[in-house]
Amino acid sequence: MSIIQSLIMDTSFYEPIKHHFEALSHIRVYSLTFGTDAYPSVAMHADVHACRAGEHLIVCPKVYDHLVAEGATGIKKGVNAIGSHYPSTCSYNALITQDYFIHNTRWTDPVVFEESLKRQVILVKQGYSRCTTLEIKRGVFVTSDPGIYEVLQKRSIQVYLISGDTIGLKDQEHGFIGGCAGVDLQGKLWLYGSLSYHPFGQTLRNLCAQLEIVVIELLDEPLVDVGGLIFW
Repeated sequence: MSIIQSLIMDTSFYEPIKHHFEALSHIRVYSLTFGTDAYPSVAMHADVHACRAGEHLIVCPKVYDHLVAEGATGIKKGVNAIGSHYPSTCSYNALITQDYFIHNTRWTDPVVFEESLKRQVILVKQGYSRCTTLEIKRGVFVTSDPGIYEVLQKRSIQVYLISGDTIGLKDQEHGFIGGCAGVDLQGKLWLYGSLSYHPFGQTLRNLCAQLEIVVIELLDEPLVDVGGLIFW
């Protein structure tokens, strides 16, 4: 029996992909207008407005009110509003896994930070931890941030450095691996684009095969950083 799970995205999300998810009976899509509080490159990104912690989602106040109106469950209301520029855009961009809390805690939203009390905290300089980094299976990470890569390596955590140079991001030189991907509650890895266009792509495919991770590439195009695919 499939797990019923939720997915959050902006109304500007590419229509064919949105319709693809809406057609899946085990995924409930919440398509919202995030607004223009943040700078244009990330204003429509879910990982700027929301943070997954286990099977629930912590969201900024504006998005929380919209989700409540849509009947969403499993959500918590954060404290910080989204600002126009970094670091006021990274309050919810912590990477929270079953075991770890990875973020520059100087900028973490207070409600998001409560999750750190249940996990091992890994302090990093990067405020966009979730955008740059993803846990593809428990204890196995991929990251486009050399600083996070170094910190995880020093802790003997299995981590792979994946360049963001060929990952697109609106109005920026490049994006990041976490921003074009997401792992759902069944452990499937979803990608906005195809690994075929990334120099590390086949290596990542092979790694996922070894780890028995199902990989779903949504488009036959280069990877694009869209603010992550955030399931809860």
